[in-house]
Amino acid sequence: MSYDTVTAQLGSSGTLVGFRYATVSEVYKLFQDAGIPDINTLTYTVDNYQPVNQLMGLLGATESSQGPSRTIGITGTSPNANQHFLAALAWNKIFGTPPTASAFASGNVTDFGGGFQNVINNDVAAQNTGSFLVRIPEPPTLTLTLISMALVGFMRARVGRNRRSRIAPDVNHRLTVRCSARAR
Repeated sequence: MSYDTVTAQLGSSGTLVGFRYATVSEVYKLFQDAGIPDINTLTYTVDNYQPVNQLMGLLGATESSQGPSRTIGITGTSPNANQHFLAALAWNKIFGTPPTASAFASGNVTDFGGGFQNVINNDVAAQNTGSFLVRIPEPPTLTLTLISMALVGFMRARVGRNRRSRIAPDVNHRLTVRCSARAR
């Protein structure tokens, strides 16, 4: 699906309510947190293979062919009004050599050769391209709970103050009567 198609589904009546596009820096952080050591080097390395393969197993491959398998996704970072950056994971197994992998998430337009760059037009739907989305954080439940408890405490204190001011004369009267009865 294109950037424009997915964006339409992010609205209040869409199927992706509560999500937004991840920025390039958020995708880069995801790659780091997955343990990928070499990001944005444009080279396939042996050290990248295991963490890239594991992350691709969680995300799913958007392209798998005779050559490298890839996970390519649109990000929310834009170099201009009509395009958005892509982020990608890829691994390759060549018979007789150790498997290698690459990870790329950059906010700079980069030419990978063969006419491929890390940008895509907003209205282009590429079959091998997904979208990197993140959930929009909701207000923390703990904060809402604390606010509710504070309001309940405030209301109880206020009600208690009003109740004491109405019954105070009666309490004083009883105390006076009891003291008088004992004095006799």
